[in-house]
Amino acid sequence: QNTPPRGENRRVASALVVGMMVGGGIVMMATGSREAPPSPVVEPPGRERPSVAVISDQAKAPLLAPEEPARVVVVERPRREERREDRAEERPRLQIRKSGRKAEDMPPFAAPRVDPWAFRSRRATGELGREECEAHRRAVPVHAKALNLVRVESSRESPALLCIIYTYHKHHDFAKVATETWLPRCDGALVLSDANDTFAVAVPHEGPEEYQNIWQKTRANWRYVSEHYFDDFDYFIIGGEDLFVIASNLKSYLASDEISGPNARDEPLFLGRRFKQNGNWDRLFNSGGAGYVLNRPALKLLYDSFDRPFCQPHLRGFWEDVMVATCLKRASNGAVLPRDTRDPDGRERFHPFTPGQHLTYHPPPNGQDWYVKYSIDLKEGTDCCSPG
Repeated sequence: QNTPPRGENRRVASALVVGMMVGGGIVMMATGSREAPPSPVVEPPGRERPSVAVISDQAKAPLLAPEEPARVVVVERPRREERREDRAEERPRLQIRKSGRKAEDMPPFAAPRVDPWAFRSRRATGELGREECEAHRRAVPVHAKALNLVRVESSRESPALLCIIYTYHKHHDFAKVATETWLPRCDGALVLSDANDTFAVAVPHEGPEEYQNIWQKTRANWRYVSEHYFDDFDYFIIGGEDLFVIASNLKSYLASDEISGPNARDEPLFLGRRFKQNGNWDRLFNSGGAGYVLNRPALKLLYDSFDRPFCQPHLRGFWEDVMVATCLKRASNGAVLPRDTRDPDGRERFHPFTPGQHLTYHPPPNGQDWYVKYSIDLKEGTDCCSPG
């Protein structure tokens, strides 16, 4: 049999299996059905055409004397075909879209919020009211202590890594196992849920708490992280409660010249296991099941884009990993894409399934498997996974 048994539920979160990878690597899903994910059609809004301004030399000339007759200069615009060819030759450049929010409309960056979405939906202007400020003041101890809910063992050597898992109240048992195994090896750890616990903090979001609404849960989680812990860490990794991360391997990779160089230049970095949606190279995204990493510039770019129409801020859907990639790509004019995180031998560092599944997987003879279609240069056996 070429593929492991298919689960009854598309949510990859059944039971946590804790153990080190056979091949090493950085991130490994602890459990997971290899059922093909439904292919959502995320139709982005129409592309914004850049405005073309053509100015003749006549515009630069001195003003004409009153008695001198005015002359009309006709400037011919380049034809559409020529403009399209010019754009095809240009490489994407990082052009950060301006945020639609005004600084004076927002509370102080470090101010905690009881319900970030509700605040934005009111589109408040000016200073916060007395009641809102008081609510924020009362919430400060809760958010300030959130990082202390999971005790970490790290010495906080550079780069500083914040590990985040999201869950909900019925899966707190699984999340608790993560707090007792790999999470303490990070520089900081957060468990974000829909209910507070001794190790978890509740983060409200738009819509119901359900699998079909993970996009809204993801938006709220990244907002919470950005507004409270942005300046405290260099990198942020997020995944579900069934994720297992070898933090030492990940930190070593983040400290390598391959990653530390672009990060030092403040380039947004989006790291994880690249997938091609339905085999389309124009729709690259990082697998949410394998977990993905943002550096601070990428997190800021994502945070500033959440309310933009191209991020579909009120969409209900489970394809949150596709939406994160879409937001970053559209917000940067196509410059911020999932980065190739494979080692020099082409072995993956981020993995969406269990070690055993990756080690024993072989594509079917006819190639009719979504995993083959979504993957990039898929390797088999012990070549599946990077040792570090």
